Amino acid sequence: MTTNTMVALRSTTLATSQTSVTFSSIPQTYTDLVLVAQEYTTGTPTAYGITVQFNGDTGSNYSNTLMSGNGSSAASSRATNKIGAWIGYESYSANWTNIVTNIQNYSNSTTYKTLITRSSVATDYVASGVSLWRNTAAVTSITVLSTDFGSVSTPFSAGSTFTLYGIANADIGAYATGGIITQDSTYYYHAFGSSGTFTPKQNLSCDVLVIAGGGGGSAGGGGAGGLRLLSSQSFASATPYVATIGNGGAYSITAVGGNGTNSSIIGGSISISATGGGGGSYSASSTTGGSGGGAALSGAGPSPAGTGNAGSYTPVEGYNGGSNSIYTSPYPGAGGGGAGGLGGNTISSTVAGAGGVGAGGTSYTNYSILDSMASATGTGVLSSGHYYYAGGGGGGLYATGTVGAGGLGGGGAGTCTIGVPAVSGTPNTGGGGGGFGGNNAGTYTAGGSGGAGLIIVRYAK
Repeated sequence: MTTNTMVALRSTTLATSQTSVTFSSIPQTYTDLVLVAQEYTTGTPTAYGITVQFNGDTGSNYSNTLMSGNGSSAASSRATNKIGAWIGYESYSANWTNIVTNIQNYSNSTTYKTLITRSSVATDYVASGVSLWRNTAAVTSITVLSTDFGSVSTPFSAGSTFTLYGIANADIGAYATGGIITQDSTYYYHAFGSSGTFTPKQNLSCDVLVIAGGGGGSAGGGGAGGLRLLSSQSFASATPYVATIGNGGAYSITAVGGNGTNSSIIGGSISISATGGGGGSYSASSTTGGSGGGAALSGAGPSPAGTGNAGSYTPVEGYNGGSNSIYTSPYPGAGGGGAGGLGGNTISSTVAGAGGVGAGGTSYTNYSILDSMASATGTGVLSSGHYYYAGGGGGGLYATGTVGAGGLGGGGAGTCTIGVPAVSGTPNTGGGGGGFGGNNAGTYTAGGSGGAGLIIVRYAK
């Protein structure tokens, strides 16, 4: 029997920036809770702490012990009588913050509540801490705040994801092992955000979602990773199926952005692959992939779009990037293609192209399967009641103007201003990275990298 007892309870991906996220009406049928956050802040925060409050308690009832290091130095601190429990730091250099917080014995009504947390920020530091909520009440709601014990910081940016898991002291009865196992009333789900092995305990008929890594931005936005959703696939008992998760491509300011790498699940008679997204174009080049990279700015003439569906699949795994017929200053870039639509063309010399929409919503043939997979596993980007994956990256722009928005489904926005990097594709959506910016003096702002891919396998209870 499986020993994986981690069950996704709630998940939210921000469509717009906001300073808090609340999980309410938390069920009391688990022993512990795990809060997982992938948070992004654009610009420089005014305060760096991220805190939580329980049951709406805003009193000075929280204590915190922290440790942090950046590879060359380390620091520690303690604080008592605070109005929140510390769980992590926002980045001071516009990077993603990854947070995992364990909330122990949350439903116990006789003891204070202990939190153990760790957070990491690319290029900045890693940190860990222990916090205490001095209250014996069972935890029924959690509010995550972009505050440093009361001082409101820069809001959480759109694309930030917060997921709450319950840890059950019991077997959840799944018929296979591998990945993070969750369930709803009808299905078991195995989600792979990193490579692993799916092994059935009996013959299973499964629905399978495979998303490749998104392309990195250059002048044009990166194309989304290819997305394939296949139904009723036959998996044999005791056969190992290797799930390989593609990484996102790196951005570039001197060449074409890096392509994302392929994702696949392979074993027995099963072989399902999706193609990494095309990197954003540079100069007159173009890139192909699961979805194509957006066409580049070019002083030499029109630039072609990168083509999608490199695997020649039916239905298609992704779409072409946007094209660029604008080659006058400030040289806009086009948007990368998405798994659900074409990348946006450049609009004018000061308006870059938006990333193509990801797969999802009622226009997508298997949207009901996609919605249930995303909801149960806490993945994807929620918009208007439906979930999306694999949005294209928005185009960048020299000097000032309107940058390309990221495509719905994890695509990163482009940039134009010095000092504010483009947005990377959201991790585990296959989103393309946003295009870089700069000025005619040769000063550049970083583009966004592509988001890593994802594999989800579901089967009926």
